[in-house]
Amino acid sequence: MRAKAILPENSAFVSASAGTGKTKTLIDRLLHLLLSNVKPSKILCLAFTKAAAAEILTRINQKLAIFAVCTGEELTKELADLGFTDISAKLEHKARILFTEFLDEIEPLNIQTIHAFSQQLLLKFPFESGVNLNFNLNG
Repeated sequence: MRAKAILPENSAFVSASAGTGKTKTLIDRLLHLLLSNVKPSKILCLAFTKAAAAEILTRINQKLAIFAVCTGEELTKELADLGFTDISAKLEHKARILFTEFLDEIEPLNIQTIHAFSQQLLLKFPFESGVNLNFNLNG
C-alpha cells in the first residue's frame, strides 16, 4: 500500500496508528514530486501541528543532503525506495543537485498547519467566506 501512496499519480488517503510510517510516506511522496521536477512552490503540504510541519521539512532536508553525498549504489537504492523504476543518470544527477536547488529556491516548499492554511484562505477571500474584511482570529 505504501508503494502506491508515494507515487504522485495516485490519489491516496493514509490512515494508520501512531508510529506506522504515515509521515515517512508523506515525505517520500514529496521527495518523489521534487525529483519529478515539480517546483516546490507548486506543492502544498498540510500538517496538524507546527511541530509536525517542522519535522517534515527537517526530514526532507536531511534526505536531500544524503542524496548529495551518498555513493552511486546507495543513491540507486534510495531512488528505488521512492518508487522510481527507471533510474537514469539524469535522475541521479537531479537527486544529487536537488539539495542545493531546494536551498536556493525563492519560493520554498509550502508546509504549514491546517489552521494557518485556513487563515490564509479567510484573509484572501473574506467576502466569499462571509467574514468581515478586517477580521481577527484573536477576538
